[in-house]
Amino acid sequence: QYVLLGVADVFTTIAMLEFFYDQSPGDMQSLGTALFPSSLGIGNFISSFLLTTVANITGRRGHKSWILNNLNDS
Repeated sequence: QYVLLGVADVFTTIAMLEFFYDQSPGDMQSLGTALFPSSLGIGNFISSFLLTTVANITGRRGHKSWILNNLNDS
C-alpha cells in the first residue's frame, strides 16, 4: 500500500513540476520551477488549517472531536 502511494506521489510530483516548467514563458521558466515547491508549502498550510478547523468545530459543546491528538483513539 505504501509503495503504491509512493509511486503515485512520484508521478504526481514530476507531472506538476513539468506543468509549471512547460506552461511558463521561456524567460520565466526558472520562476515557474520555483513556484512548484511554493505550491506544495501552501498546500501543507491549507491542510493544517483544515484539520485545525474541523477539530475545533466538531469538538464544541462537549462532544468528542473527530480528530484527536492521539491518532490511535480517533
